[in-house]
Amino acid sequence: MVAALGLLTACDPSKDSIGMPGDSGLTSDQLTSGFTVKQYSDETYTTEAADGNYFTFTTSPSRVVTVYQLDDEGNRNVLVSGVANGKFKIVPKRGNPSEQTYYIETKDFNGNTISGSKTATVFVPSELDPVVRLLASDAYGSKTWTWGENIPWDNNGTIVLGSWGNFGYTPGSGDTFSCPAAELTGQLNHSDTGVATGEEDPKATMVFYDDGNIACFDAGGNQIRKGKYSVEGWDGSTRKEVNGTPWSLGTLKTTAGSILFPFKINGGGTKPESFEILKLTSDQLILSYADAGTGSWSEATFWSFVSSSDGEAMLTDFGTKEWTWGENIPWDNNGTIVLGSWGNFGYTPGSGDTFCSNR
Repeated sequence: MVAALGLLTACDPSKDSIGMPGDSGLTSDQLTSGFTVKQYSDETYTTEAADGNYFTFTTSPSRVVTVYQLDDEGNRNVLVSGVANGKFKIVPKRGNPSEQTYYIETKDFNGNTISGSKTATVFVPSELDPVVRLLASDAYGSKTWTWGENIPWDNNGTIVLGSWGNFGYTPGSGDTFSCPAAELTGQLNHSDTGVATGEEDPKATMVFYDDGNIACFDAGGNQIRKGKYSVEGWDGSTRKEVNGTPWSLGTLKTTAGSILFPFKINGGGTKPESFEILKLTSDQLILSYADAGTGSWSEATFWSFVSSSDGEAMLTDFGTKEWTWGENIPWDNNGTIVLGSWGNFGYTPGSGDTFCSNR
């Protein structure tokens, strides 16, 4: 009898992890009743709250589950998958109901899919998170970004301002290259297909929405692709040290391929899903990517974007913003170029006298 019992022991560990043979009769009600959660108000999971957005869960008996929500189009937004105990978060966009439905799915011992739903009351913010306001706020809805050619590269004495390329990490003395958007079609060897999609155009755009969606469009407004994004560890002022150097202001996480020209340089078509935020203001976004463990002497990829779609934020930073003289208007003073802050020039344009005074 002992030998016979040994023959009946499951040899497939994936089935063992799902549950016991008795699961063959698992019902939706049994699945949901055995799924227990605690809610927290903070992403460090330290303060319990009845309407918390951050969940921990356990399953009893222990079984591997997938937890997801459905968007307005019926598409799944997977919150967590492949574990029997874990964490997930539900942070609805402003204006959504505080009562949120989420779904739990598993497989029984025979491989049948069993699913059920639960509801939870969560906190719905009346204001956007500060970092989302910078990324996605155009009257609290969406924000359009395009290529920003402002990363300098000294190409044998000629300064080239580019939007995508590589530089030394954290920082270092690695190779540097900065490519203007108009020349990105010459960099398709770094993509996963080698085919231009329209995102290489200087007028291609990337739109962040305040509900966590992101979409890319060619210069004609045709959608290239879309995805999801979130931000973690954003401070806005304090940089996280990497390799002993103050470097990252936070992490932008996306589904693969969500941003414009989303390819790691010299990466064989690799599309990162986690980017370090080097700069984020109401009108400028600079991202970098390097493999985990990359040293200061090694290569990192950068992306530079600008936005002019949220004029009020650019003027006020959602409150107050300090301005000072900017000496960036050129004037040819008898062969000497003067950069000034105040003066006159020809209108619309014209041939009127020009004078530029520094402050």
